[in-house]
Amino acid sequence: MAGRGEHILYECYRGKRALEPLPEPLTQDTLFDVASLTKPLVTALLAAWFIQYGEIAITDPVRRFLPDYPHSQISIRHLATHTSGLPDWLPLYIESRPYYDMLKSLPLKSAPGRRVHYSCPGYILLHFVLTKVAKEPFVRAAQKLLLDPLNIPDLLLQVPEHDRLRCAPTEKGNQWEKELARKHFPQAVVNAFPWRTEVIRAQTHDGNSYYLGGCAGNAGLFATARALFRLSAEFLPESSTLFRAETLELMQRNLTPGKLSHRSFGFKLNSTPLTSGGKSFSAAAFGHNGFTGTSLWIDPVTRMRYILLSNRVHPKVQSLNLNRIRRRLHKALVGRLRKTG
Repeated sequence: MAGRGEHILYECYRGKRALEPLPEPLTQDTLFDVASLTKPLVTALLAAWFIQYGEIAITDPVRRFLPDYPHSQISIRHLATHTSGLPDWLPLYIESRPYYDMLKSLPLKSAPGRRVHYSCPGYILLHFVLTKVAKEPFVRAAQKLLLDPLNIPDLLLQVPEHDRLRCAPTEKGNQWEKELARKHFPQAVVNAFPWRTEVIRAQTHDGNSYYLGGCAGNAGLFATARALFRLSAEFLPESSTLFRAETLELMQRNLTPGKLSHRSFGFKLNSTPLTSGGKSFSAAAFGHNGFTGTSLWIDPVTRMRYILLSNRVHPKVQSLNLNRIRRRLHKALVGRLRKTG
């Protein structure tokens, strides 16, 4: 899907919504688990809301809100830009300890601010910070401050039972994370854990989010393509209804200058070499990808927004070079839209 302003200029649905247990056609109202798109579209956006209204500052240390957190140098900025030094992933759910206790025990891979190292635990920690700031559960705060005011149908942090069959199912069981977990925990611990074995549907594929109630800041959002198209308008000043221009500037500014990966507040910037946005977009474009096969990119120069919702994890995780596929798709869309005016 691609479009500008309120106008969808290209929309296409191909393939199957499900293969197991029975094939189902892909439809316009299919809800996708958008995985890590949750990071910028919900978690960073909620943090930006608190920044806009003076509840937090981008430079605030995590310890301001979680005084017992051991790493005093890590700030809100570090978490939002993946420069905290926290590891990329860990199955926090596999032990009986609370997630936050697990997060406190994680050693850093590098000093805060030294380099960009993509980190799901970083966004889970940001989730705990925002929960503390909001003084209520994360999902409730995001619903009240973001989703309810935006009033966008099919933008869900919790899928009701009557919408379950509209969801594109993901993996059959959690085999992918089970194998990854073997790198971090003894085999006996991994084998003893009660892994999901059924085809996952209307539940977040990401284990850390699932076992924390459905959303842990790093994943958990379900949406249709049209819902994401409407939400993406909130990141451009001329169409945003909730945010001031100076707040949205955080989403476009390079907050990791001199680093190999250019990051804004929540997003990856297309100025990063070989980013999945591709050469078809301006260097100012910003976007994010999701492990399940999703992406959203916004080009503030052309005011175009591009959405891809695919499913590389059903019925099992596929080893695909999705970045190359995304770049080819973006190039084709830009070329097509130029020809049609």
